[in-house]
Amino acid sequence: QSTWGSSLASVASVMAASLVRVPASRAAVALCVRRAAGSASSVAAASKAAPETPPPAFRVVGATIVQRFPSVRKPAPDWQIAREQLWARRNELVTRKLPDEVYLDRRRAAASDDGADGGKKSKAPFWDRYEAAPVTSEADASGDVKSLQRALDSNLYLLVKKQRAEHAWQFPQGGWEAGETIRRTAERELLEECGAGLKSYFVSNAPSVHFEYTPSGAAVPTRVFFFRAWYLSGAVALNPKELVDYAWVTKNEAARLLAPELYAAVKDTLDH
Repeated sequence: QSTWGSSLASVASVMAASLVRVPASRAAVALCVRRAAGSASSVAAASKAAPETPPPAFRVVGATIVQRFPSVRKPAPDWQIAREQLWARRNELVTRKLPDEVYLDRRRAAASDDGADGGKKSKAPFWDRYEAAPVTSEADASGDVKSLQRALDSNLYLLVKKQRAEHAWQFPQGGWEAGETIRRTAERELLEECGAGLKSYFVSNAPSVHFEYTPSGAAVPTRVFFFRAWYLSGAVALNPKELVDYAWVTKNEAARLLAPELYAAVKDTLDH
């Protein structure tokens, strides 16, 4: 009986202790709930008080300067002709001259004809019968600025024209889109505006120059990054939804078409 009684006493004491701790546990839970609610309200208040994301400071635009290289040499200036003549006279003085028979044999070996004159052999060597092609072309004579067969002794640059009064003539360009590099923006806009038939090689991943201006009525300025590209082949297929005209122009012609502030920004990038 004593053992049974001690067991009952132990059980009673455990139950009493549990009854004492239950209210304390409920109070702790209530305290935690109040603290969590307070934290949630604090977070909500902080989120409401947080400032909104500010608008961008400027609009980013990627542009391409497409360059067609000269295909003939420019006429030499007088100083260069005089220098070459002086150098030739110097070579005559210091260079040992071969016998005349050597030059005569060379002329006889080179003197030939393709049969265009009835099979008769021409006595003049080919270098005396050579006639250089004219530097000017039909496109130069007609003023066709869309042709690449003009200004053959100069660099040409592709300009496009938008239907607007301000900055109408410009290089192929367009706004940056999320996920793009700026060079990718320039490549995409060149394709969209001038067609897939125009093949060019982009010289670098980095822009050569940038230009900033604020269009009329715009809230933020526009920052244009220019990438240089070399013309390879093909022709321009103008996008009529975005552009109204295009032209291949020299540096001096670009100075007359571009806005003065734009030309001032890119002129050191352009070659004559």
